[in-house]
Amino acid sequence: MQKGSKKRFAFMGILYDNRGYSLVSLLMAITLLSLLFPLMAQILNMTRTHEESLYDITSIHQFFYFLQEEMKDAQDFQIRDQTLYLTLYNDDIISFQQHHQTVSRKLNNQGHLIYLRDVDYLSFIPRSYGFQVMIRTIKGDEYEKTMVLYP
Repeated sequence: MQKGSKKRFAFMGILYDNRGYSLVSLLMAITLLSLLFPLMAQILNMTRTHEESLYDITSIHQFFYFLQEEMKDAQDFQIRDQTLYLTLYNDDIISFQQHHQTVSRKLNNQGHLIYLRDVDYLSFIPRSYGFQVMIRTIKGDEYEKTMVLYP
């Protein structure tokens, strides 16, 4: 047993809070939630759309980067029937062409690597210093880049 004096006061505020929720506070909470749910759905939809378009832009920029790296190793290029042929210094021939909705790369006309998907239109336009690549995706976005043949 405890000897000594008892404490007269102890904080019991939490135990004696009998106010609870009123009908007004419940209605305010429901109103607030009903306003926030449509906004949250719209925000989530916008982020999903942004991620898809960011993926498209990134994949096309990666394709341009890979094509530019191939151009650094090429000694000559030819464009025939909307197909780009790069002749490397070791006499290998790399070709880039559209096949249905993909852009593929072949080495010495063997195998294939898919470099880009969801392509509606691919065009190679020869220039005096290289060529211009034009891409239109199935969503309708258009991209173009000029590639230079290094001497």
